[in-house]
Amino acid sequence: MWELSKVAGLSQTDSASNIEQVVLKAWRQLMQQQLLKYRRQYQKKLLIFQKKKLSFLS
Repeated sequence: MWELSKVAGLSQTDSASNIEQVVLKAWRQLMQQQLLKYRRQYQKKLLIFQKKKLSFLS
């Protein structure tokens, strides 16, 4: 890893912080995708529940 960063012209601290930034960015994107997925599933279930509740009440 350190050899690669020397070739790229980065100091050791630069490469560490760059890697950290890349990992954080990827993690955030993954979490946002998961959040969207769960939100969609929740909304679908909520709709189904509301329809059932309405049909039960009527």
